[in-house]
Amino acid sequence: MIAELLSATKVETMSVPKRHHFVPRWYLDQFADKDGMLNLYDKLNRKWRRQKPNKAMHRNNYYHQSWAPVGIDPYTLERKFGNDIEPNGKVCINKMISWEAELTKEEWNAIVIYITFQRVRVPRQAEAAKELLRNYILINGDAETTKMVLDGELKLTINDSFRFDFMKMASSHLYKYFLRMDWEIIEPEGSEFITTDSPVTFFNPEIPPPFESGLGLIGTVVFFPINPKKLLLMRHPEALEQGADLVKPVEEPFAQNRQTVVSQRFRWPEDQVVRHNKLMLELSDRLVAANSKEVLESFAGRLVGH
Repeated sequence: MIAELLSATKVETMSVPKRHHFVPRWYLDQFADKDGMLNLYDKLNRKWRRQKPNKAMHRNNYYHQSWAPVGIDPYTLERKFGNDIEPNGKVCINKMISWEAELTKEEWNAIVIYITFQRVRVPRQAEAAKELLRNYILINGDAETTKMVLDGELKLTINDSFRFDFMKMASSHLYKYFLRMDWEIIEPEGSEFITTDSPVTFFNPEIPPPFESGLGLIGTVVFFPINPKKLLLMRHPEALEQGADLVKPVEEPFAQNRQTVVSQRFRWPEDQVVRHNKLMLELSDRLVAANSKEVLESFAGRLVGH
């Protein structure tokens, strides 16, 4: 399934916008205020601003594959996000949180695919993957060459094409783990959820920020804020067992006969929501977004002006 979505296609004549969102506009719209504006906090320069969702969390030609052979569409991935993964995910996620009808297997699959790609497509994950590859090359490569790189005599460059290879490898891996997890919907009391430029966040209490744990560990949970009033929380069934070792790998990545379902709905008090939002800030790349400045200040302190 994942491999099919990432496969190259022949060139299409339809034009593609240069502005490619790594967090979709439809999703960011959920966190806009009554004027349709996002309230953004940039943790690197510690500044706050208001911005339209279509102007946020994008990069020009982010999914353009300039190395594609003649006759192969270099915008294949951007088209599949815009025409397939994002619209299908939007419809099915909205159906999931409405609690009005049971989802089909195909609809659950659309949600899992959407969440999977939202995890791997963001710059934070791409840069982390490149850093892992760089370290692997330096540790396992020729000692003399490694020394020259570390001494600055040689420059080691990871081509941008690796980002697309990473998305293909990682998405197939994560897809199976998401399917085996228990899903819950969390609603806030007295506050609201924020989102970030890395909205599908992994957290394990035994591996505190700024590090993110692997999804294959029993204690790793997934946070995905759907909107300010709904948070999807996913966890491995083994995590709730008495005395569970939170850093132990799960035994099986995916049970074929397991049915994906949102099993429970919980409410979090305001202090727990604020702690969660602070955690999302710590595990973001740079930007967090909320539908009010007050929500940002509840966990980030008094913000610097424009």
